[in-house]
Amino acid sequence: MKLLKGKSSDVPMRRQRSNTSDRLQNNSAFSYRSRRSEETLNLGRQTERTKEVFLKSTNYWLQRFGLVVLLIAALASIVSIVGLSATPKIIPIDSYSKSMLSHSDITNISSFSNKFLSSSIWNNNKITFDTNGLNSHLLNKFPQLDSVNVTIPLIARRPIVYVGLAQPAIIIVESSGSFTLDANGRAMVKESNPKELNLINVPVVTDQSGLSIKKGNQVLPTSFISFIQTVVAQLEAKNIHVSTLTLPAGASELDVGLAGQAYFVKFNLANNDPRNQAGTYLATIAQLQSQNITPSKYIDVRVDGRAYYQ
Repeated sequence: MKLLKGKSSDVPMRRQRSNTSDRLQNNSAFSYRSRRSEETLNLGRQTERTKEVFLKSTNYWLQRFGLVVLLIAALASIVSIVGLSATPKIIPIDSYSKSMLSHSDITNISSFSNKFLSSSIWNNNKITFDTNGLNSHLLNKFPQLDSVNVTIPLIARRPIVYVGLAQPAIIIVESSGSFTLDANGRAMVKESNPKELNLINVPVVTDQSGLSIKKGNQVLPTSFISFIQTVVAQLEAKNIHVSTLTLPAGASELDVGLAGQAYFVKFNLANNDPRNQAGTYLATIAQLQSQNITPSKYIDVRVDGRAYYQ
């Protein structure tokens, strides 16, 4: 009986030990699974963080690269806008300049401007370009030009040079051809058909005095040009139309032929008082007409306050 009790009491102990072992095994398995889950979860989080860091880094450099590209594009645009071409565009400012400036004249002006633009690095951009310098150089180089206006376009790269010929004050005709003279008496261009300019009331003067005429040079004093224009204007104002203007071989003399008259009028260019001489002629011809006298050759008003006729 005792032996049986002893055996029976030993069974629960074994069962307890077995249950404890099972619990330990279960706890160990649960702990292992928990650690594995946490490790997996942590690994996933690390992977996500790595991805986030990578994406942030990628976005950062992409943004920086895009900014660099934009800066380069902006710089290129600024350089393109500010930069200037060395080949300007030449534009005549009026119809007279357009008709009288030949293709060769335009080419020469453009070539000279190109050399000026290429002569200094400061003329390669719109900020430091010397517009006044180009203006003065063109006027000095081409005396037939009366005005030069250089403009810088806002977008385009080619400078625009507006040029204007000096309006002809008189046309002088001599053995070698016809030349227009400006108000200062300089020869501007050689004319092929002076009658075309005569339509705009430019006096045509025939030279018999042997003037030396060369393009760009002073041919007549400024006072002579003004004298001729004033005499013509004074006579035309009285409906006395001038048919011819001649510089004879004599010094400082202007012979004026009148439409419908056989005589001409002698003026003294050196006197520099065209109004007084024109007035003397008008008074003289009025007195002669009242006496039914018509000169056959000339009326001479070269001496102040006096008139001679033949």
